[in-house]
Amino acid sequence: MRLLLVSQDFPPAVGGVQTWADRLARAFAGRHAVTVLAPAAAGDAAHDAGLPCPVLRWRTPHTSAFGALVPLALPWALGRSGARVVLCAQTATAAGALLAERAGLLDRYYVAAHGREVLWSPLGAPQRRWRRAVLAGAAAVFAVSRFTAAAVRGLGVPAGRVLVAPNGVDLARFRPVDPRPLRRRLGLENRRIVLSAGRLVRRKGVDTLLRAFAALPPALPPPALVVAGDGPDRPRLEALARGLRVPVRFLGRVSDAELPALYSAADLFVLAAREEPNGDVEGFGLVLLEAAACGTPAVACRSGGVPDAVDDGVSGLLVGPDDPAALAAALTRVLSDESLRRWLSCGARARAARSGWDATAAAIVRRLEDDEAAGAWRRAA
Repeated sequence: MRLLLVSQDFPPAVGGVQTWADRLARAFAGRHAVTVLAPAAAGDAAHDAGLPCPVLRWRTPHTSAFGALVPLALPWALGRSGARVVLCAQTATAAGALLAERAGLLDRYYVAAHGREVLWSPLGAPQRRWRRAVLAGAAAVFAVSRFTAAAVRGLGVPAGRVLVAPNGVDLARFRPVDPRPLRRRLGLENRRIVLSAGRLVRRKGVDTLLRAFAALPPALPPPALVVAGDGPDRPRLEALARGLRVPVRFLGRVSDAELPALYSAADLFVLAAREEPNGDVEGFGLVLLEAAACGTPAVACRSGGVPDAVDDGVSGLLVGPDDPAALAAALTRVLSDESLRRWLSCGARARAARSGWDATAAAIVRRLEDDEAAGAWRRAA
């Protein structure tokens, strides 16, 4: 099979979708002739040289514009690669594949659905109609969680063409490491550390975490709160922390190389995500698996696809979103009970161990191979 993997988000840029696309490219390259189409980026030549497949780069004024340019780039990439099958790493790049299929340039296309992009509709009804058309036209949609799969089915995509393929974690990279050097550097050798990491946007619910910290009981030895990541919500969060008198260490963006040590240094990881009214939602919560692989259990809010990343009571605890009191109670429960924390830490590592990228990639590769053998692109409209 000749496959073209199209992604608006691809390394050397960092993020969950970027990781998804990179791992899928590597998995397919071991079995088929795969080519990647992605936007040009600073440092892309060095990254691409380490991939086992060719990467075609298309220059764009900004990465976010790439999806709109795919209808122009796709015929060129199909000609260069000889591919007749396309896998789109996100909905934004799938319109070009739909048009190319209708023009007879390819046999079928597939789309990955991560969560936010299935629901978020700043352009209103026209955007929802476009999204419904591109997803309904796909041979299959690979949803990263049960929540996202339900959202895709809600757009009218037949259930048989919606597969749950959860995000994976790089188990070679994320594993427990000696936390002492980082703890010394942070000056937190003898403190419990509660960590939150991710882009600082409202849906991450860091404000709920700050309010939960303000509600911790005085009898609990005060843990240190560390927030890694940057984003547009940071000024509001810093002001809120000052107003609540919650001591918090905002680290800003942390390099990929430092993440395993940061996860390992934490006693507890928190993702207090919420579903925003505009459809902005956490489709899965890959950071929860990364922390789990480092042996760090989680307390997370039951929103979006987050429950698919945490085994409640086994690898962490789940509480309702936007509920600082419930979050504070869960934090207190874990931080005050060392045996529970160790139980959850063991459960977290076991949860991560069965969630490597190989399993996710294998399910997607198998579906494409089964369709290739069955000639599924000839299905009735």
